[in-house]
Amino acid sequence: MTGIEFLKLAIRLSASSEEADLRSAVSRAYYGAFHLAAAFVDSFGVDLPATAEAHQKLVFCLAACNDAQALLVSRHLSGLRIERNVADYDLSDPGPFTRGGVAARIQAALRVESLLSQCAAEPQRTAISGQLRDYARNTLRLNVR
Repeated sequence: MTGIEFLKLAIRLSASSEEADLRSAVSRAYYGAFHLAAAFVDSFGVDLPATAEAHQKLVFCLAACNDAQALLVSRHLSGLRIERNVADYDLSDPGPFTRGGVAARIQAALRVESLLSQCAAEPQRTAISGQLRDYARNTLRLNVR
């Protein structure tokens, strides 16, 4: 299972007119992007915690890379997480749960995939590596392999 499968599910759910499906599409879009970004950070040997802290620490790691694309990923993840929380927990909030609103969230998640592909290519990957690993180890006190 990968983040891509969650993104594909979000796309399928977004075709519905049912609010529960649209809320679930927003949630799956976030988790698709989250898992793609977590796999990217893991590829540098950084172990995110197996707790809710992983969400914020992942954003911090990406923002600390001094890389424009990684910073955009962190911003997209932050925004998608806020919308996911509304979708999953605040059932009285009508939120962006129209087809257009959900499509925008899915596009943001797909943008995360595209940006991470750019970050994974050389020479960008090497430039990101040291900063990400140092920040994770020294500031966030995460295990770095």
